[in-house]
Amino acid sequence: NAFAWLQLMTQQGWLEEAELLDRVRLCVGCGSGRLNYVDVCPECQTLEIARQPSLHCFTCGHVGPQEHFLKDGLLLCPNCLSRLRHIGSDYDRPLENYRCRSCQSFFVDADIEARCLDCGLAHAPDKLRVREVRNYRLAEAGRLRCRQGYGSNAVEANQFSQLNLLTRKAFHELLNWQLQQVRRYKQPAFSLLGLRFVNLAATISELGELRGHALVDGLVEHLQEAVRDTDRCSRVSEEILWIMMPHTDASGVAVVRQRLAQNVERLASEHIGRLQLRQASFTAPDDLLEQEDAALLLARLGGELG
Repeated sequence: NAFAWLQLMTQQGWLEEAELLDRVRLCVGCGSGRLNYVDVCPECQTLEIARQPSLHCFTCGHVGPQEHFLKDGLLLCPNCLSRLRHIGSDYDRPLENYRCRSCQSFFVDADIEARCLDCGLAHAPDKLRVREVRNYRLAEAGRLRCRQGYGSNAVEANQFSQLNLLTRKAFHELLNWQLQQVRRYKQPAFSLLGLRFVNLAATISELGELRGHALVDGLVEHLQEAVRDTDRCSRVSEEILWIMMPHTDASGVAVVRQRLAQNVERLASEHIGRLQLRQASFTAPDDLLEQEDAALLLARLGGELG
């Protein structure tokens, strides 16, 4: 159904939640929203309840309907026959203002029961399934997927797919596992390199289809030269690519950064575009901060990429 599809798209990172519009409660049995809320007796769960004034005799402790205390214009306890003159000293009105006509019990507040009009099941309100109704918008990964699936950008997507890209979720899980390994055993060292190709989409659009694809071909070719079989990549937006490089120290990632910067600069000059490369790198365990997980690390490096 639509709700399940929205949850799936959100979990995959293609949609993100926007403002909350409403909150509905559904039957646990069939999922229907057609519920009838009724007041029932907390003792026997019947509907036969009514608001009824009652009195409490201080002499014997008897509690009963007010009408049972009235006799010939006087207030007499029907249980001990004491005459009740002054409220507060002889009697008072208890908080229990409801009476069940089935079991004769008195109570302060009735229980609320939600009865499904479709399957007939009854539930306590706090046991109902709660579902939020909210707006959704395309996430960055969703916009990227739309561009990859339509028009000329499908070719761009196919070219980048040669890097054996991981999904955002899979990349996060792998990065978290690597961080846990290094935090516990101090090895093996690994590096994370973030690349942002500034103005990539605009440059491809300006160059036209043929020259734009030639530019992307050149980028992917240079990336393939830098990426080893054991490295893992994830493209989280049109401009940003992450490369995880196991068993690579700070000097190793510095060499890769220098080589990529030179290659991209040469490509940009050849195609007369506005393409720029920004880089941010991290090496564990040297650069590892306390309590930093994959999400916080990527956010920190993403800030350096701008």
